[in-house]
Amino acid sequence: MSQLFIMPRVARGQAGLEYILILAILLGALIPVFMYAADTSELSIRTTQSREAVQRIAAAADRLYAMGGGKMEVDVYLPSGIEAFSLGNGTVKLTLRIGEGTGDAFELTRGNLTGVLPVTEGYKKITLVMLPNGTVCMGETCGSFEALVVSIASPLNASYYVTDVLSSVSLNKDGSWCGVSLDSAANQTMAENGLTWSLGLSSLAEAMHNVIFSCSDSAGAVARVGPRYFTIVILPVVTLNYPNNGNVSAFKRIPLNCSATDNEGVTMIELWGNFTGTWSLSESCPVAGPSTSCEWKKVLRNAAYIWNCNATDTKGNNDWGDSNWTFTMNYPVLPNTGALVVYQEGSPVYRNWTRATSTLDSQGATLGPSSNRYWNVLVSSPLTREKLLASATVENTITAQLWDGHGWGSFVTLASSVGGDDRRKMGAAYEQLSGDGMAVYRVDTTQNPRYRIWDGASWGSEATITFSQCSGSINWVRLEPKPASDELMLVAGFSTSQICAKVWNGDSWGSDTLLESSTESTQHQTFDVAYEQQTGRALVVWSNSASDKPRYRIWNGASWGTQGQLGSVGSSDIYWIKLASNPQSNKVVAATIDGGRDLNVQLWDGSAWGTNSELETGLQTYTTRCMDVMFENSSGRALIAYGEYNAQTPRYRTWSGGWSSELSAGSVGANINWVTLGADTKSNDMLMLTLDSDNDVSFQRWNSATAAWAGYQEVNTNSNNVYEGTAISFDRH
Repeated sequence: MSQLFIMPRVARGQAGLEYILILAILLGALIPVFMYAADTSELSIRTTQSREAVQRIAAAADRLYAMGGGKMEVDVYLPSGIEAFSLGNGTVKLTLRIGEGTGDAFELTRGNLTGVLPVTEGYKKITLVMLPNGTVCMGETCGSFEALVVSIASPLNASYYVTDVLSSVSLNKDGSWCGVSLDSAANQTMAENGLTWSLGLSSLAEAMHNVIFSCSDSAGAVARVGPRYFTIVILPVVTLNYPNNGNVSAFKRIPLNCSATDNEGVTMIELWGNFTGTWSLSESCPVAGPSTSCEWKKVLRNAAYIWNCNATDTKGNNDWGDSNWTFTMNYPVLPNTGALVVYQEGSPVYRNWTRATSTLDSQGATLGPSSNRYWNVLVSSPLTREKLLASATVENTITAQLWDGHGWGSFVTLASSVGGDDRRKMGAAYEQLSGDGMAVYRVDTTQNPRYRIWDGASWGSEATITFSQCSGSINWVRLEPKPASDELMLVAGFSTSQICAKVWNGDSWGSDTLLESSTESTQHQTFDVAYEQQTGRALVVWSNSASDKPRYRIWNGASWGTQGQLGSVGSSDIYWIKLASNPQSNKVVAATIDGGRDLNVQLWDGSAWGTNSELETGLQTYTTRCMDVMFENSSGRALIAYGEYNAQTPRYRTWSGGWSSELSAGSVGANINWVTLGADTKSNDMLMLTLDSDNDVSFQRWNSATAAWAGYQEVNTNSNNVYEGTAISFDRH
């Protein structure tokens, strides 16, 4: 630690300062006291100024040493009476005259000093320069010396996403040598190019690094600069494998594959693309390891697509493939020509309805053994003319098969024992983006149903859907797709009178939610589900055995809302509930059948339920669902058709802001047990199938333009009116 002293000394042949002061006191009668005080004050000021000057000069020298060289200036004030400055051996010493004697002020420094400093009173600018031998030179005689100055050009104080980095410095004058020390290692000699010196640093580890540069000139002066810190970040290397850039696919299902490598290990690979119309994350694939790949199979509409993959490593670093790739889907698609109708005649049979001619084709047989299939569910792909038919047979089996627009194929037995045929223990739906089909079904008398996915080419393996909030065996299954999404809503009724719901997000099932613990009946479908077509919210409506007001809850895509209720229908024994969505709005109509054979309807407007309307007090039956309700495709008009007691003619009403009076369709020749409607996706027409007490299936078409039924045809006389074996599904692509 440097120190500062004032050291008075006695001049040769003269008395010391102490004797002078004693003499002044003894001669007090001759020298006024005030003159003594003035001299003492002046001495104190000059002494302080001397100390400050020496301290500032020494501190400047130390800063120059710390910089490793260069040149700088320092401003000081020098008092009067300086006899000499001494520089050397790491000391700045100022000799100050004090009366008849002198005193020294000195400060220690970190290195050797040389030069000549002024001694005259006043403000002075002192120049300090480090000489080639490391000595700091002070004063005007040093001003002509140009110190060696080193400036770092590279690396920057930043992150580098490569393992090779250039180290480079520039000098203010010619140098004789420069070297770089990486992470405190020995200096590596750099290459000269004029005033620039550089060296490539190769194969750097993924970490923070530092460099210190040292340079010298021909005179031997050495200058150092640093440390400069920088970080090496190694990003995952992503490779797009297929489909190749510019590929044209002639198949509706296309595999997309990419791989990634990383020195630390890859944890996630994401598939991005404009598959839904906007650039967004499409799929995520958790992985582990330094080299891995992922593949996704997607069913896409005919169009051009852009895609890429993004990979993340264990440190959170991520990167993309070198560039986006494109491919085009161009597979043959049969035109949207109409609908398929299915009904039971021993084994299921079908007919095509053609929109252009408003005619039914001749009857054809589906695949599978010749056994009664009492329950049929028929749904259409959003991408092609494909349709999925799920059937429950008299042998307690559940089967599925696919219609490709020309014929049936891919027949599969989903379950060989379902514990009875008196209720519909299966459901089916298509994801509306991917085009994947799903069948959900009961196996034996187990609590947890199974499901399988049809990917457009083959059936996936069977998997289990676990219910923890409901117990018993599943009696009823409803599976409904969310518009413009891969979400599916599963609502199931159990033998314990409980109703539970689960949501499929396109990849997995969420947790189940108990909606009702005591519904009216396990022998009837006392619930239904429908999506608002604009918001994508799902409404589930169900009955409670002790209430004449149906209950409901809303799924908003993330969570369930609180339970609400519809208006009273006048009876607590609500056996059948059917919902229908308006394709052009958020309106949903709910129709119910109760134990008094009453038909009630209520309308949801997107925010609240309207007033209950009792349309009929004498339906044919409440044992079967002798009514159905639907909205026309684009008009906003709803239509409900139903079977009146001992009436051989279906009745119907329409809604356009209010319900019309009761009207009649074409006579079917017997009492009506089941009504099935299907709404055209290209017009406002509808198709209707009725199953009557004579086991006959009848067909007729609603002509929206004339607001009348036409084209009546009895298509089958050997069905079974205990079960809903009738189904209608229009092309949706």
